[in-house]
Amino acid sequence: KAIERAKATPDDVTTLSFGLTHRYLASWVDFDPAPVYLGLTQKVLVFAGDRDDNVPIESEQYLLSRFQAAGKDNYKLVVVPGASHTLIGAGVDHRKAVFPAIARFFATGDYPE
Repeated sequence: KAIERAKATPDDVTTLSFGLTHRYLASWVDFDPAPVYLGLTQKVLVFAGDRDDNVPIESEQYLLSRFQAAGKDNYKLVVVPGASHTLIGAGVDHRKAVFPAIARFFATGDYPE
């Protein structure tokens, strides 16, 4: 909803959403980062909560579909059920499982199962 408000008032420099002015948000809201990400050759690991209000899970799924359509296998999406953007949700702190998996990925280059 905040993005829609920013789109409706793209020159507003006084109203904030996510701590950013609408003018700033509107300047990048239509940017599609997929072509940049598709140019990556290193492995990409993304953990995303399916209850994330900041970055909807559909955004991550979109990137996954673009990698798959391009025949690339260097993007791994791990959906964390019930988690928010901070990987906390429904009284559960999912970071305790996610952070060690990220550390293993950095150490070994292997995607989590």
